[in-house]
Amino acid sequence: MSPVCLYGQAEGQDAAVLSAYPLQQYPPTRIIYEGIHLSAADHKNAARLLTGYNYTCVQGCGGGASYGAALELTWHRRPG
Repeated sequence: MSPVCLYGQAEGQDAAVLSAYPLQQYPPTRIIYEGIHLSAADHKNAARLLTGYNYTCVQGCGGGASYGAALELTWHRRPG
């Protein structure tokens, strides 16, 4: 059974936690993590990872210089 929500607050290590979590085996419906401490490369890698598993960013993922400026980023898994 998959969790409904994966919530991370790893003080700058959120990208490492996301990449280590077994999304294929246990895909949560929603993923929330702190984005303010992540580098631009970590944001891009997290977005690539999550979109590859059918997630859409629903909060905090504006484009350009503001990308990841939100304290929390929220992703929701699309059915299918």
